[in-house]
Amino acid sequence: MKKFIAPTQINGIVAAPASKSDMLRAAAAAYLTGKTCEIVHPSFCDDAKAALGIVSALGTQLDLRSDNILFSPGNLKPEPVLDCGESGLCIRMFPSIAALRPETMTLTGRGSLISRPLDMIVQPLRELGVVCQTNNGFAPITVTGPLQAGKAVVDASVTSQFLTGLLMALPLCQGTSEIIVKNLKSTPYIAMTLHLLEQFGILVEHEQYEHFLIHGPQPYHPLSYSVEGDWSGAAFLLVAGAIAGNVSVTNLKLDSLQADRAILDALARCGADLTLEESRVSAHQGTLYGFEFDAVDCPDLFPPLVALACACKGKTVIYGAQRLKVKESDRGIALLTEFRKIGANIALYPDRMEISGSELDGGNVHAYNDHRIAMACAIAALRSRKGVTIEGAECVAKSYPQFYEDLQSTAVYT
Repeated sequence: MKKFIAPTQINGIVAAPASKSDMLRAAAAAYLTGKTCEIVHPSFCDDAKAALGIVSALGTQLDLRSDNILFSPGNLKPEPVLDCGESGLCIRMFPSIAALRPETMTLTGRGSLISRPLDMIVQPLRELGVVCQTNNGFAPITVTGPLQAGKAVVDASVTSQFLTGLLMALPLCQGTSEIIVKNLKSTPYIAMTLHLLEQFGILVEHEQYEHFLIHGPQPYHPLSYSVEGDWSGAAFLLVAGAIAGNVSVTNLKLDSLQADRAILDALARCGADLTLEESRVSAHQGTLYGFEFDAVDCPDLFPPLVALACACKGKTVIYGAQRLKVKESDRGIALLTEFRKIGANIALYPDRMEISGSELDGGNVHAYNDHRIAMACAIAALRSRKGVTIEGAECVAKSYPQFYEDLQSTAVYT
């Protein structure tokens, strides 16, 4: 679908959507309890629906309600195919979890997921007793368990998502497991995983996120788990407030371990006017200046930061561009191409992006079936001369289905 975003000032209060990252981990943990469990304030974005479909296919009974989901153990054999949709976290986290069972299961997906690398999964799972095959390092991936405690080496230079899956599955194995991690990127996401595991009663020892010891078996404790508000989605709203008016975002944990909480640091670096209160952050329009920011551990912030940089005086440098190639799109190329279409002065280098602030003209862009590209272009449109028409705008449903409605609710047309 096409979506036109007009230039406008904004003013309003928006509740952050439920965190996709937290929701997917919570769905896996609820399944692993093997008992009745509840998730409160869940996300029903496309990736969350994929995760719920997987735990259902693994035999869990789900009672879906508007503000909570009940998980109950089922007696069904797992289905042979687990559909991950377009979720990178699902297809990298669930192989280890599925391999806890002896049945052969194939995890597959569609769209850009087919081109996202899975080669970091195969050897560690084989070292832990799993028969594992991929399609030359890509989906589909087939596993036959059972997963066994042991020692494995994990290359986390591309993604930490597979490590999350191992850390969630190995506590249920008999014996102690040792995981050696090389070149870990996105450390905050592993901190987030460990924090969730603690809440479900699972303890994992580690030394500087490089050496993990997992003692087993440890039972997952059933509980009522409340999903955090999403800092990734909130980042777009806060940038909108900083460049085009005033926005308050509620339903946020100020002490969250989510990587994209770092948007607060980026906004402070450019001189944004921020107000922090309990569970609420407000951003107010003011004079903004070019800044430098290292996004290696939070690459999902690149899209909102590019929109922010366009509204800053002077040059902005965002480091970590090497993390952008294997997202829903080749995100660096997508940002370069589409922002140039609307008048941005932007350059892409192997390790960074550089943006010189300038007034954007507006025009037509393509979202590349990438939710964060679509949202970044929508935010940039607010400060453009003519507005922006986004082709493929529906892809925001992957993480933030109500994004356009929330943005529209703040618009003050003049």
